[in-house]
Amino acid sequence: MDNEFVPTVPMISPPDILKAFLKPGIEFLARFSGPEYTNVNIQVEQLVLETDMTTPHQVIFLSDLHSGTEKHSDEGALVNIFSLVKDCAENSLTPDNKIVLLGGDLVNKPFAPYDYGSSLSTFSTLLNSLSDCVSRGLEVVAVEGNHDIENPDWFRFYRPRILETGIKILSPFETYHFGETAVIGLPDISQPDYQVWHRNYLPFMRTLVPTEAKQLIYLFHNPDSIPYILKYFSLGIRSLLLSGHSHLTGFDREKGRIARGLGNLALKGVPIHHQEYVNPKLSLNEGEFFSINSSGVAIHPFHLIRRNVPKIHNIQLTPTE
Repeated sequence: MDNEFVPTVPMISPPDILKAFLKPGIEFLARFSGPEYTNVNIQVEQLVLETDMTTPHQVIFLSDLHSGTEKHSDEGALVNIFSLVKDCAENSLTPDNKIVLLGGDLVNKPFAPYDYGSSLSTFSTLLNSLSDCVSRGLEVVAVEGNHDIENPDWFRFYRPRILETGIKILSPFETYHFGETAVIGLPDISQPDYQVWHRNYLPFMRTLVPTEAKQLIYLFHNPDSIPYILKYFSLGIRSLLLSGHSHLTGFDREKGRIARGLGNLALKGVPIHHQEYVNPKLSLNEGEFFSINSSGVAIHPFHLIRRNVPKIHNIQLTPTE
């Protein structure tokens, strides 16, 4: 690690100033919506999906690491998160074809006065954890989230060092072949340039889909990409859609009117335009697509106190009997 590196910390943006003004009142109401959840409450969700493949595959999916956030992804929390990931791999009934997929926001976007470069304090731990996964023979593939791309030091400092651990960060519509399936990365649609990319370039990517694959996995940060996938990539191949970003609002919207109302308000603040896809499990197009929008494993220091369970998703893709 570069001991002399000093993170770039811009000032808070005007839209976030309004959120900061409203935050104390929302936090007061949130106390009546459910308990606080931190890293000690993280759960590993087990999911079995039937596929058209001939051999079983294991996908360990986690999103929104936000490394450096106290109580969620500080040094001890990161060790716990990756210990759970390794446990999933070691205790799997799938001897081969194991992959770890990261759904973006590996680091925090700094801005004063809420974050002065928190991800730097735990960056060595993050790198060591990723390197350890790779050294154990796990394939690790990621996409970038808005906090990564909008971090002023992402491209010159964080990203190059993360790549040195041996993991793969997918470029737009890059395909990573994994056993009988293929992982296709989509860029973060919350970025203006990538909004244009989704509208103008994604329709022409249809010919690049590896149609020989028995299963497709689309990995992307923001669930607002889902309508584009449904529109352009209904190819008769079973597909898994993995996203994060929403934190499933940060509230358990099944716990009453206050939680539901604050959760819906949080989605407007993100913002996410296609809120129907902010759903932990969703079958789409008569089962051709199965979507998982993750609550994520951590939050940014500016976020509201978390009122829903952080999760890692241990997905077993099994041949149809």
